Amino acid sequence: MKTCEFVLSCFTAQFDKRDLASISQEEVMAFLLSLTKNNKQATKRNRYSVLSSFYNFSINNALPALMTPLQYCSY
Repeated sequence: MKTCEFVLSCFTAQFDKRDLASISQEEVMAFLLSLTKNNKQATKRNRYSVLSSFYNFSINNALPALMTPLQYCSY
């Protein structure tokens, strides 16, 4: 729960007031890289997983036309 809160609060702070669809794959990857700098691989995977779940939830429940910028990323 703490990881989810941390990742999503950082994501909100960085991309506040922007449409989710306007955030590019490059921006998301840059965000993840900055968020996980100097962390272990397990932490990187957990934070990636939180963000991926958030995008999937958004697509499945509110924004079906949205393409997740994480689907082609390997982290």
